[in-house]
Amino acid sequence: MKSPVHNILVVDDDKHIRQLFLKIIAMCLPDTRVDAASNGKEAVTMFRDLNYQIIVMDVVMPVMDGEQAFQEIQKYCTEHKKKMPNIIFCTGHEPPDNILALVGSDKRHCIINKPVINDSFVATIKERLTSE
Repeated sequence: MKSPVHNILVVDDDKHIRQLFLKIIAMCLPDTRVDAASNGKEAVTMFRDLNYQIIVMDVVMPVMDGEQAFQEIQKYCTEHKKKMPNIIFCTGHEPPDNILALVGSDKRHCIINKPVINDSFVATIKERLTSE
């Protein structure tokens, strides 16, 4: 069996959104391994085990939110000299200023609004995969 070309992690506390994102990615990017986490703390642990190239991350979650998870992953990457993954923040709310600043300071990261449009969601992922 051929191994996946890219590893993507979907992080959202809403089970239905996670399942939808997993299906969209699996259908449109078949050579991609896609995993899921239900909060930022799980995402950080999973990232340490498998360095994902892209993390699709909800902003507002229980246990650890998207911004906190971003900071923990960034800290881990710095300490272990790992490449920081591209983060695609997803939110159905107005993004906090801190998230806007993170995205504005590094174009590898971005924000998409929920509900997502499948074509633009996949295009956003593909852009980040090709910019590696």
